[in-house]
Order: sequence, then C-alpha cells, then structure tokens
Amino acid sequence: MSFISSLFLIIALGLAVVIGPQTRPWSWGPAMLALGISVAAALPKFWRKTKYVADFWLLAFATMVVGWFAWRAWTSPVWQLGEADLMLLAGAVGAFISIRTIEGNKMAERILLWGIALLLLSNVWVIAKQVTDPSYSPLFKARAGAFPSGFYAHYNEAANYLIASSLIIASAALLGKHGYFIRIVWGVIAISGLVAVYFTHSRGGILGAAIGCGVFACCALVVAKRHKSRWFAVSLIGLPLVIIASSFFLLSGWEASQKARNAGANVESVLDNNYRLFFLGIAVSAITQHPWIGGGSRSFSWESFQFLETTHQGTAVAVKPEQVHNELVQAATDYGIIGAGLLIGLLGALTIIAIIRILFQKEIEELSSADAWRAAGLAALAGMFVQSCFSFVFHLLPGTILLGICLGQMARFSPDLEKSIRSSEQKSCSLPQQSPRFFY
Repeated sequence: MSFISSLFLIIALGLAVVIGPQTRPWSWGPAMLALGISVAAALPKFWRKTKYVADFWLLAFATMVVGWFAWRAWTSPVWQLGEADLMLLAGAVGAFISIRTIEGNKMAERILLWGIALLLLSNVWVIAKQVTDPSYSPLFKARAGAFPSGFYAHYNEAANYLIASSLIIASAALLGKHGYFIRIVWGVIAISGLVAVYFTHSRGGILGAAIGCGVFACCALVVAKRHKSRWFAVSLIGLPLVIIASSFFLLSGWEASQKARNAGANVESVLDNNYRLFFLGIAVSAITQHPWIGGGSRSFSWESFQFLETTHQGTAVAVKPEQVHNELVQAATDYGIIGAGLLIGLLGALTIIAIIRILFQKEIEELSSADAWRAAGLAALAGMFVQSCFSFVFHLLPGTILLGICLGQMARFSPDLEKSIRSSEQKSCSLPQQSPRFFY
C-alpha cells in the first residue's frame, strides 16, 4: 500500500503544480482526487503505526490544531472561502499521512523522490525557456507577471515550490542511502532548481533559498559528523565558503531583482513596497476586532476595506487587499491568536523533535535515510516559512501539499522504533493475534 500511496501522492503534487497553482479552488479538484486515493491507501498502515508511535502526544496536539482550523473554517461567515481553506487543510493533512506511511519503505521513498525530482526538472526547463521568451506559458493563456515562473502563474509561488523541492532532493542526494549515479543526477537537479530561484526575481524567494540552504548545510554537517563520513573534514573546512556563496547569492539576487523592477540597483531599497507594510497594519487593526478566534476564513479580504485611508496609504488602496502577504499574520487575522499560537506551537514542536533526533538519534544502517528525511523537511520548511512572511504561498494547493510533506518528514519515527514495528508485524504473521505493544 505504501507503493500506491507514494505514486498517487506524486500524481497529486504534479496535478497541483501543473493545473492548480492558483487561488481558484475549482482548479484543485484533480489533485484532491489523486490525494484522496493516496490517503485511502495509506490509512491502514498509518493506523497500525499509530499503535506503536512514541510521539502520541505530538499526534494528539496536531489533531487539536487541525480541529481548530477546521472548525473555524466550517463556521466562517463566507462558506465558499471556508470551503477553500478546508481543501487546503485537507491537502496538508493528507500529504502528512501519506508521508508517514511511505517512510521506511525503500521503493515508496524512491518513487516519491524520483517524482519530485522529475517534476522539479520540468519546472526548471520551463523557467529556462521563459528566461529567453517571457511570454511563454506552458498551459495557461497568460501569467500574472513577466518574471519566469515555470508552471505557476506568479513568480513568488514558483520560487517557493523550487525551494522546497530542491532542498528535499538535495538532502536525498547528499545524505540518503542511494546509488552513486542516482545521487549525482539528483544533486544536479537540486542545484538547477536553486539556481532557477534566482531567475524568478522573487526577493522573498531568494531570501528563503539562502536561509534554507544554510539550515541544510548545518544539518548535513551534523549528520556527517555522527556517521563519521569521510567528507566531514572537507565540508567543515569549506563551511565558510558555503556561507560566502549563500551571502553572494542573496545580495546578487536582490540586486538583479531590483534592476529587473527598474527600482534601482541599491540593495537597501529591496524592502521598499507601497502596500505590503500597509496590509500588515490593516491586519493588526482587524485582529483587534476579534483577537482570540479571528474573523473566519480570509476575513481580511473584506474587513480590510474599513481601515483603508487614501490620505495615509496612497496607491496601496489601488491593490485589492485579498491577502495579508504574511501567512502567520493571516492566520492570526482569520483564525485568531489561538489559531496562530497553535500553529506556532506545532511547527516549533516538530522542529525541536527533528533537531533532537538529528543530533542524538541512534542510527541503524538499513534505515540510514532517516536523517536525510528529517534534514530535508527542516531545510525545506525553513525556506518556505521565510518566504511565507512576504507572500501567501500556503493559500495555493501545491504549497500546502509540500508543507504536509515537510512536516511528515520532520516527524519521522526513530530507526530503532521502525525496526521494532517491522519485527512486530512479521511476528504477527506467524503468531496468534495479540494486543499491540506501546512504546512510550
């Protein structure tokens, strides 16, 4: 069943990227159908795993977080907007469940990684063509901007997708237990994906890529030290070069982005914006009206009008304020301080668990890809989250599916627990049925 779940998860991600990289919920239908099949195939094994899971409290807390967001979306004043948020929530939860089932199954993991790699390569090819021909759009009649965006309509969301996919594949290439040739191919694809972020001219995306690469470099060094890898000493010496390269990527990318916008080559002006800062102020005003439970799904889109003042905000009012352009503040606006606090708590808990296991978890040779799995989730989440502070990347289905994939990777079981589960499952085939054993 892990094989089927992995296959349909990739199909869901592909359909979301090619057909549904927009805020219109009707375009998410094919991807949601494929994701539903993936989850249906994953649930039996996922349920068996939860009987042994040492992180029961974490799953309970995650269920509470999902329950809060689902309840507020269901009771939102505008049902259509609540329905859209429920679909996005289902995308993240479904991807999480599928990933927890795929983990530990070598064939299912390879299907997932090859699918992400080939889909990433397809987007890079489209972006390369758009660099020479800005009018090219592979599917839709027109795109939202002139900058390269792959299959996406807007370059910001394209950059977010490139960051997450590239770091997931980079971790598998460097830290995973795969063939030498496969790792080289994946490494080249991952590098090309990160380079493509530069050509999207997304300033938030370039910052997210730099931060994500920094997190990945730190994780890789820790894993290499624990596994006593031969390349640890070389990489430690080369760490300053990585820092310099990331800084150069960030500054040169911002400078090129400013030139492309005719905003001047001064990097200090990169944060200049005539509406994002105003939107944040408006969001704070909206939060004060219903601080604890929020105004409901995407309530910012209509509550913002009562705070618009042309005298103070100038041309900002010419832009219809549908989104805050900051996902955490958007969560506080729509789902209240309780919702934003629960979300921060869940992300923080998963991050701490992943870091602790990367630092101290005893590794078993046959499951040595566990650290690669966690490092991929950590680095990709870091890059996506940084960019989400400047855009609404998680209000598109591909973003939420990738978010679920990252969170599932970060929550991966410890290898010794996975071995115990496998042994218990094998014994259950030859022994009479017994009550499940819990590992706490």
